[in-house]
Amino acid sequence: MAINRKKQEGGFSKRHRGVIVFTTFGLITNIAYILNSYLSSAPNFFHHLGGNVFDHIIIILFLPLLFVIGLLSDHSRSAHESLGKALKRESAVSHNLQEVFYPRIKQIEGYEFAARYRSLLEESDVGGDYYDVFQLGNDYTVFTIADVSGKGLQAGMLGAFVKSVIRAYLREQFNLPSAVARISSAVYHEHGPDMFVTAFIGILHKPSGHLRYVNAGHPGPLHVLKVKGISILNADSMPLGIFAGQEFIEDEITLDADDYLILYTDGLYEFRTGHEATPETIAKEVEAFLPASADELAGRLLAAAESGINGEINDDIAVLTLRRLKAAEERTPIRIDRIA
Repeated sequence: MAINRKKQEGGFSKRHRGVIVFTTFGLITNIAYILNSYLSSAPNFFHHLGGNVFDHIIIILFLPLLFVIGLLSDHSRSAHESLGKALKRESAVSHNLQEVFYPRIKQIEGYEFAARYRSLLEESDVGGDYYDVFQLGNDYTVFTIADVSGKGLQAGMLGAFVKSVIRAYLREQFNLPSAVARISSAVYHEHGPDMFVTAFIGILHKPSGHLRYVNAGHPGPLHVLKVKGISILNADSMPLGIFAGQEFIEDEITLDADDYLILYTDGLYEFRTGHEATPETIAKEVEAFLPASADELAGRLLAAAESGINGEINDDIAVLTLRRLKAAEERTPIRIDRIA
């Protein structure tokens, strides 16, 4: 999901400034007409100046209006400066979140990981999409990809919260559906029903390649089998944080030598010119891109998404690719690209 920074303006909005000026103008005009009616019938200072009495009254009374306009202009400049400072602070926070959302992936014996991330906005290095890979003991690896609903820094903060509770609860509780239920409850109680998270959470047993996973409303990852084609791991559960007391379904697969697992967010296939927005679109591209290393595959998928939408990104894109190596095969260097 994309960051959409809401326009932040301190003090008076353009609409409010217009109302103030218009109201002041109306008051001055009414006062001028009243004074004109009174003073026109009697000799006074204005008759000595020559011309229409009303003209002189308007000139004098409009001086306060000019003063009001000046004050509003100063206030507007001050508000603009405050907005600039606020955006700089948000940019600094986003930079720190980038290190949380898109970490360097550690080497995993017998496997090859790669990742790509493309932000919707050039001025932002972080969005509502994130991935994570971490170890559980010596034999297990957890990997996650998620897409947070909502926009802006709030979505980024929720993503960081989800990442932290996933790490904490999976280390406490090895039962995956129960742990995901706790994670979902934490999201719901933290942010209520207005925000939710689609996520794929998998626990890989490295020696055997056995993978247990929960797909909580996320676009189906692709399991590329060496001899049987491509299988889409569609969601069997609702997104995290929809309501309290959700239950989640665990599924499993086995990654054999030279199998791939491709995780991504919906920005990878949405809004493409002349393409249907489905995971099947990605599956067809993967078939054309193989054979490839995990790194090459991630790069080709991102490049295809960018070319398919004429280079105009309409959503954040996150891609995480995993390949199980053959017994005698050497791993290519793990890489992560952040493009903003």
